[in-house]
Amino acid sequence: MQVVVPFATPGDKLEAEIWERDVQSREKWAISKPGNTWPVFGQQVQVSKPSEQRVEPLCSKYFGICGGCKLQHVSYAQQLREKQRWIQELFADRKHSPDMEIRRILGVATDGDNAGIYHYRNKMEFTCSTGRWLLDEDKPTDGDGASSACNSLLQQLVARCEDVGLEAYDFNTHEGYLKQIVLRRGVNVQGRTEIMLGLVTTTFDGEQSDLLKKIVNDLVQEHEKHLLTDAGDAPRLVSIVESLDSEAQRHQRRRDDSARKIHENAITERTLYGSSHLEDTILDHRFKISFDSFFQPNSVQASVLYREIQRMMSTLPDKPVVWDLFCGVGSIGICMGQHAKKVVGFELVEAAVEHAKVNARLNNYADDHMQFFCVDLAKNWQEEELLDKIVSSSDGTSDLPDMVIVDPPRAGLHKKLIKMLRRMAPRQICYVSCNPHSQVPDLEAFCAKAKPEVGEIGTYRVRHLQPVDMLPHTPHIETIAWLERCD
Repeated sequence: MQVVVPFATPGDKLEAEIWERDVQSREKWAISKPGNTWPVFGQQVQVSKPSEQRVEPLCSKYFGICGGCKLQHVSYAQQLREKQRWIQELFADRKHSPDMEIRRILGVATDGDNAGIYHYRNKMEFTCSTGRWLLDEDKPTDGDGASSACNSLLQQLVARCEDVGLEAYDFNTHEGYLKQIVLRRGVNVQGRTEIMLGLVTTTFDGEQSDLLKKIVNDLVQEHEKHLLTDAGDAPRLVSIVESLDSEAQRHQRRRDDSARKIHENAITERTLYGSSHLEDTILDHRFKISFDSFFQPNSVQASVLYREIQRMMSTLPDKPVVWDLFCGVGSIGICMGQHAKKVVGFELVEAAVEHAKVNARLNNYADDHMQFFCVDLAKNWQEEELLDKIVSSSDGTSDLPDMVIVDPPRAGLHKKLIKMLRRMAPRQICYVSCNPHSQVPDLEAFCAKAKPEVGEIGTYRVRHLQPVDMLPHTPHIETIAWLERCD
């Protein structure tokens, strides 16, 4: 019998109190997953003999409570071994590509210390609430996922909010003011850290808004005073942005008819200080990142992942026309620009498409070398719509892909998108996944026997799978699957 015990370490000898889910859930499990063992869970009571792989969590005060870094108690080397084993097991029962190579996971280069496995997140979100802490000493003052500069800014902000009595959001009544604090950081092309402070509120008007402006002015004055004494490469606060929370606005409109009228065409974001964006770099490429832009949360490991795709592309005999699906602000496609004849990106969010165009120009790519289009690739799209956008922008034929890069959300690819790609039959498909569980059935679909009667001419095999550890101390793994068409 296999027992799952949270916060245990491989090799621990421990006492645990066994419990399981209700019988009805077990019966459903037996029907949906015949042959699979029903998971039994245990609550850790005492560790009688700790494993050699058990280490003291850096964030020991909040470890096990906050839930952000669930594997901090496991040595990093063991984390990589466990993730490698999990990927091997996940893909062991595949019905395709028997010669697929599962490569060794690319972890963080520690260089004799553990600096790279902590403080790596370039975005941290903190929820504000009227709920109290169990004890006053339980109040968190920093996070080991964020940099020291971000932690310092967070502490200053929270202290000032408490001093002036800024109201937090009440999740029960949906009233209050400050709902979320967001910290983003990046490293610009000169190597200097840039920080953005995002404040999610419920209104741009009123007494609370005036208090927030005072807090912002005090923070800016304090920051500018330190700039006069700090070294030239000290982190710099470049942006403070306020954004209205959509959920709070929705509740407000239900309560207030006048708010419903005002909401139409209303501005939902404003810059309180500095720029509306910060700059980050990946593989010497510059990217402007706005408050709500999706960007890889670990820029250092994103460079590792993107460099691996570059290596794969460098083995191709000719530079391909590349389609970059789910391109976001264009980070993958732009980093592949020198290895591609042309890059065409597709993304659902219109603002992200505009940012991708800006980022391409920022890296000196001409419009005829990189193009980006707004298309919903999840469900609500038509194949003709996508192709019409391509054809209307050029002669059409030259822009059909030799290679496609996909980096979908956790749910994976929609079935009709897979079918469309099999009809187009590009020579290579690079499938980047943040959720290997959804990647497994998608790869099965790509590698299934083609159906010429419905236009499917592309059958693929997976040459290799490359795991990348993007988020140390968490269970998450990113994988790159390199598919080649079977001719």
